[in-house]
Amino acid sequence: MGKRQSISAKFRLEVLKRDNYTCRNCGKSPAKYHELELDVVELEIDHVRPVSKGGDNRLDNLQTLCLLCNRGKGNNQQFNITIKEKVLSLINTINPVIIAEIEKNKSVKIVANENDFQELSRLLELTDSFLIDVIPNTISGFHAGHNLGIYTLKDNYGSKVNFLLKLNESNRDA
Repeated sequence: MGKRQSISAKFRLEVLKRDNYTCRNCGKSPAKYHELELDVVELEIDHVRPVSKGGDNRLDNLQTLCLLCNRGKGNNQQFNITIKEKVLSLINTINPVIIAEIEKNKSVKIVANENDFQELSRLLELTDSFLIDVIPNTISGFHAGHNLGIYTLKDNYGSKVNFLLKLNESNRDA
Protein backbone atom coordinates (compact mmCIF):
# COMPACT_ATOMS: atom_id res chain seq x y z
CA MET A 1 0.00 0.00 0.00
CA GLY A 2 1.36 3.41 -0.99
CA LYS A 3 2.19 6.03 1.62
CA ARG A 4 -0.14 9.02 1.52
CA GLN A 5 1.64 12.35 1.15
CA SER A 6 -0.19 15.60 1.76
CA ILE A 7 -1.13 17.82 -1.18
CA SER A 8 -0.19 21.47 -0.73
CA ALA A 9 -2.91 24.12 -0.83
CA LYS A 10 -1.25 25.67 -3.88
CA PHE A 11 -1.33 22.36 -5.75
CA ARG A 12 -4.97 21.74 -4.72
CA LEU A 13 -5.85 25.13 -6.16
CA GLU A 14 -4.11 24.19 -9.41
CA VAL A 15 -6.29 21.06 -9.69
CA LEU A 16 -9.46 23.02 -8.89
CA LYS A 17 -8.62 25.66 -11.51
CA ARG A 18 -7.84 23.03 -14.14
CA ASP A 19 -11.22 21.37 -13.50
CA ASN A 20 -13.03 24.73 -13.53
CA TYR A 21 -14.11 24.29 -9.90
CA THR A 22 -16.52 21.58 -11.04
CA CYS A 23 -16.99 17.95 -10.01
CA ARG A 24 -15.66 15.85 -12.89
CA ASN A 25 -18.21 13.14 -12.16
CA CYS A 26 -21.57 14.88 -11.67
CA GLY A 27 -20.82 18.42 -12.87
CA LYS A 28 -21.76 20.19 -9.64
CA SER A 29 -20.03 23.48 -8.96
CA PRO A 30 -20.31 25.86 -6.01
CA ALA A 31 -20.70 28.77 -8.45
CA LYS A 32 -23.61 27.16 -10.33
CA TYR A 33 -25.41 26.09 -7.19
CA HIS A 34 -24.86 29.41 -5.42
CA GLU A 35 -26.71 31.16 -8.26
CA LEU A 36 -29.62 28.74 -7.84
CA GLU A 37 -29.56 29.19 -4.04
CA LEU A 38 -29.18 25.47 -3.42
CA ASP A 39 -27.12 23.75 -0.73
CA VAL A 40 -23.40 24.39 -0.77
CA VAL A 41 -21.34 22.04 -2.91
CA GLU A 42 -18.11 20.95 -1.24
CA LEU A 43 -15.29 20.09 -3.63
CA GLU A 44 -12.44 17.74 -2.81
CA ILE A 45 -9.29 16.60 -4.55
CA ASP A 46 -9.45 12.90 -5.45
CA HIS A 47 -6.82 10.46 -6.64
CA VAL A 48 -7.90 8.85 -9.93
CA ARG A 49 -5.72 5.87 -9.08
CA PRO A 50 -6.03 5.57 -5.30
CA VAL A 51 -2.93 5.81 -3.13
CA SER A 52 -3.89 2.39 -1.70
CA LYS A 53 -3.44 0.99 -5.22
CA GLY A 54 -0.17 2.74 -6.04
CA GLY A 55 -1.49 6.16 -7.07
CA ASP A 56 0.53 9.30 -6.45
CA ASN A 57 0.08 13.07 -6.24
CA ARG A 58 0.96 13.91 -9.85
CA LEU A 59 -1.41 16.38 -11.49
CA ASP A 60 -2.64 13.80 -14.03
CA ASN A 61 -3.68 11.49 -11.16
CA LEU A 62 -5.72 14.14 -9.36
CA GLN A 63 -9.25 15.31 -10.10
CA THR A 64 -11.92 17.49 -8.57
CA LEU A 65 -14.93 15.65 -7.15
CA CYS A 66 -17.74 16.88 -4.95
CA LEU A 67 -17.95 15.41 -1.46
CA LEU A 68 -20.80 13.04 -2.38
CA CYS A 69 -19.11 11.64 -5.51
CA ASN A 70 -15.76 11.26 -3.76
CA ARG A 71 -17.27 9.48 -0.75
CA GLY A 72 -19.34 7.26 -3.04
CA LYS A 73 -16.30 6.35 -5.13
CA GLY A 74 -14.05 5.36 -2.25
CA ASN A 75 -10.98 3.67 -3.71
CA ASN A 76 -12.84 2.08 -6.63
CA GLN A 77 -11.36 3.26 -9.94
CA GLN A 78 -14.41 1.97 -11.86
CA PHE A 79 -16.31 5.05 -10.67
CA ASN A 80 -13.94 7.46 -12.48
CA ILE A 81 -16.47 8.52 -15.12
CA THR A 82 -16.58 12.12 -16.29
CA ILE A 83 -19.59 14.06 -17.56
CA LYS A 84 -18.01 14.08 -21.03
CA GLU A 85 -17.79 10.26 -20.94
CA LYS A 86 -21.46 10.09 -19.89
CA VAL A 87 -22.36 12.37 -22.83
CA LEU A 88 -20.38 10.20 -25.25
CA SER A 89 -22.03 7.06 -23.89
CA LEU A 90 -25.51 8.55 -24.40
CA ILE A 91 -24.59 9.75 -27.91
CA ASN A 92 -23.40 6.22 -28.67
CA THR A 93 -26.80 4.79 -27.64
CA ILE A 94 -28.60 7.32 -29.84
CA ASN A 95 -26.47 6.24 -32.82
CA PRO A 96 -22.75 5.26 -32.77
CA VAL A 97 -22.21 6.96 -36.15
CA ILE A 98 -22.58 10.34 -34.41
CA ILE A 99 -19.25 10.09 -32.59
CA ALA A 100 -17.26 9.35 -35.74
CA GLU A 101 -19.07 12.11 -37.62
CA ILE A 102 -18.50 14.75 -34.94
CA GLU A 103 -14.81 13.85 -34.69
CA LYS A 104 -14.51 14.21 -38.45
CA ASN A 105 -16.60 17.34 -39.05
CA LYS A 106 -16.76 19.00 -35.58
CA SER A 107 -20.57 19.10 -35.86
CA VAL A 108 -23.41 16.78 -36.83
CA LYS A 109 -27.18 16.96 -37.45
CA ILE A 110 -29.10 14.49 -35.30
CA VAL A 111 -32.70 13.34 -35.06
CA ALA A 112 -33.23 11.77 -31.63
CA ASN A 113 -36.27 10.69 -29.68
CA GLU A 114 -37.52 13.24 -27.16
CA ASN A 115 -36.34 11.28 -24.09
CA ASP A 116 -32.76 10.92 -25.31
CA PHE A 117 -32.67 14.57 -26.34
CA GLN A 118 -33.85 15.69 -22.88
CA GLU A 119 -31.22 13.53 -21.15
CA LEU A 120 -28.51 14.82 -23.49
CA SER A 121 -29.58 18.42 -22.86
CA ARG A 122 -29.44 17.84 -19.10
CA LEU A 123 -25.92 16.42 -19.31
CA LEU A 124 -24.73 19.19 -21.63
CA GLU A 125 -25.71 21.77 -19.01
CA LEU A 126 -22.97 20.26 -16.84
CA THR A 127 -20.14 20.43 -19.37
CA ASP A 128 -18.80 22.79 -21.96
CA SER A 129 -17.38 20.07 -24.24
CA PHE A 130 -20.29 20.33 -26.69
CA LEU A 131 -22.78 22.91 -27.91
CA ILE A 132 -26.33 22.12 -29.00
CA ASP A 133 -28.62 24.04 -31.37
CA VAL A 134 -32.20 22.85 -31.81
CA ILE A 135 -33.51 23.06 -35.36
CA PRO A 136 -37.11 24.16 -34.83
CA ASN A 137 -39.67 21.86 -36.42
CA THR A 138 -42.15 19.25 -35.27
CA ILE A 139 -41.30 15.65 -35.99
CA SER A 140 -43.57 12.92 -34.75
CA GLY A 141 -44.24 9.32 -35.66
CA PHE A 142 -42.32 6.25 -36.76
CA HIS A 143 -39.32 7.04 -38.98
CA ALA A 144 -40.31 10.70 -39.06
CA GLY A 145 -37.38 12.95 -39.92
CA HIS A 146 -35.09 10.07 -40.86
CA ASN A 147 -33.69 12.13 -43.75
CA LEU A 148 -32.91 15.24 -41.62
CA GLY A 149 -29.76 13.95 -39.88
CA ILE A 150 -28.24 10.91 -38.24
CA TYR A 151 -31.33 9.08 -37.04
CA THR A 152 -31.98 7.62 -33.60
CA LEU A 153 -31.67 3.86 -33.21
CA LYS A 154 -34.49 3.93 -30.64
CA ASP A 155 -37.45 5.08 -32.70
CA ASN A 156 -40.26 5.01 -30.17
CA TYR A 157 -42.94 6.21 -32.63
CA GLY A 158 -43.15 9.44 -30.62
CA SER A 159 -41.77 12.94 -30.93
CA LYS A 160 -38.29 13.48 -32.32
CA VAL A 161 -36.00 16.46 -31.96
CA ASN A 162 -33.82 17.65 -34.81
CA PHE A 163 -30.66 19.39 -33.58
CA LEU A 164 -27.08 20.25 -34.39
CA LEU A 165 -24.41 18.99 -31.99
CA LYS A 166 -21.04 20.75 -32.19
CA LEU A 167 -17.70 20.35 -30.49
CA ASN A 168 -16.97 23.42 -28.42
CA GLU A 169 -13.78 24.64 -30.09
CA SER A 170 -13.07 27.08 -27.25
CA ASN A 171 -12.81 24.20 -24.77
CA ARG A 172 -9.44 22.45 -24.82
CA ASP A 173 -10.87 19.29 -23.21
CA ALA A 174 -13.42 18.78 -26.00
